[in-house]
Amino acid sequence: MAFLLGAGILAGLVLWWVPKWQVSRSRGDSRFTNEHEARKVLAEILGGGLLLAGVWASIENLKISQQTLVTSQQGQRTEVMAKAVDRLNHDNEFTRMGAVMILGQLAEQSANDRGQVLKLLEAYLRARSPSDLQSFTHALGLEKPSSVDIAAAVQVLVRPIIRINESHPLILSHISFHDVDLHGARLDGAKMWGTHMGKVGLTGASLVGADVRNSVVWMLYGENTNAASSTFIATKISAEVNKFNLTRAKFLGCTIEMTSLKNANLQEAVFATSRLISVDLSHANLRSANFAATVPFEIDPSTGLRMKAEPNLKTKTELGGVNFTGADLSGCDLRGVDLTKTSGLTREQVSVAIQDAQTILPQHLR
Repeated sequence: MAFLLGAGILAGLVLWWVPKWQVSRSRGDSRFTNEHEARKVLAEILGGGLLLAGVWASIENLKISQQTLVTSQQGQRTEVMAKAVDRLNHDNEFTRMGAVMILGQLAEQSANDRGQVLKLLEAYLRARSPSDLQSFTHALGLEKPSSVDIAAAVQVLVRPIIRINESHPLILSHISFHDVDLHGARLDGAKMWGTHMGKVGLTGASLVGADVRNSVVWMLYGENTNAASSTFIATKISAEVNKFNLTRAKFLGCTIEMTSLKNANLQEAVFATSRLISVDLSHANLRSANFAATVPFEIDPSTGLRMKAEPNLKTKTELGGVNFTGADLSGCDLRGVDLTKTSGLTREQVSVAIQDAQTILPQHLR
């Protein structure tokens, strides 16, 4: 303001003195006319200059105001986060849930705070709901859902609006949760080692490239779920899903039982050293799937993988009570596979699959 006042006084002096100096050599009536015209031109120039100076000053003030606002907002977010973190230790689960939801809003609104919030919630889950298999199984048996704060924390971590363009990898390892609806969740590339989850809804969810090891994935449900290129190692799986995309998925040393994968896309999927018990694969796409693969390691629950130590370790995939009705087995590798305990197979199906002398067909197809 003082700058503009000083500039105005200076402009007034210039506007008075400069035209007089410019016409000082003029004579007669023309001197007054020339001085008037000179002052008019100069006034226009100075007016434009003052206008530009005012615009510049306004822009600078706006920048300062914006910086002040940003600093103030950051301070407010820091204060809100600190209060929410403090409430995570509250005895009431609904108070803790409220704190989780506040942290979720911060993660949505502030890219700068998002990574910190996600790491915080991941640590919170590991502390509040560790992967204790006995407790997990007991809770499932009692049909007792996870506490509302645990469910909320999981749902916040997999929100599409938070996961999109998020560079921080999703780590849901060594935790337990159940009775949680993850409709439309984004779990792409998620690392789930030693994770126990049951009765989880995955309709429209995406688990592309997910890495699941030494886990229990029990009673999943939903449809139109995309888990292409995902990997499951030493994991116990039970699910009832429809139109599940498991293209190029790998099941290594897994137990899959009481599972419905009707209409699933299992093209190029690999089942190595796994057990499939009471699994419905009717009308599934099993083109170029591999049931004959073996893996050169035994499963170690502590590390996930370990090189095979015993030369006679059983590595064949076991199929018991598997329903292949209407499944597309074109190019499906069944070499060395025992199919005697399967159902729904026809000559047309097995004729387009890959077999060898060790393939054991059901009695009606011999």
